[in-house]
Amino acid sequence: MTTTKKMLPAVGALLSLLAALAGACDAGMHDYEVYLDDETGQWVVDNPRDGIPWLRCPVGQEWLVEPSRCEGTADLLVFDQAKDACPPGFSWPDNGAFASVLCDPVDVSSCDAQYGSCSDCARCRLMFEIDKGRYVSAASDEQADSVTVYDFATGCASSGDQPDSVSSNVRCIKD
Repeated sequence: MTTTKKMLPAVGALLSLLAALAGACDAGMHDYEVYLDDETGQWVVDNPRDGIPWLRCPVGQEWLVEPSRCEGTADLLVFDQAKDACPPGFSWPDNGAFASVLCDPVDVSSCDAQYGSCSDCARCRLMFEIDKGRYVSAASDEQADSVTVYDFATGCASSGDQPDSVSSNVRCIKD
């Protein structure tokens, strides 16, 4: 009985820590909306963290209102194809846009930055369901020799210097 009483504060502290960590990842997840954009005719979802509208599905997939999911196969493209793949009225997201969708990074040695996976981060999960795609981004077209690949399955963001050797899916943000 005494051991149990001594463990209760430790268990409570652990639960509080886990709740705080989950809250940090899921902060700003509550007010999002999927809607048909009048200007572009595309289904979009607003990022509640910064208000940026994103295409609801990766390029190559189509949003189905019923049963409320992306359908089809997302295109797998190399850098030069990916940067021009967004439909009219949309553009290729930069590193900051991707980072705002994923959870805050933690320090790990396996990649340049480690975010929570999309399925582990409520904000990303609510915006894009359980997305396991890999998305490439560059700061700008002029800096195409340095890209960042965001792996939504693992949360890993890795930078590299060979954009044509990286195939990825494409997500787009509204202009």
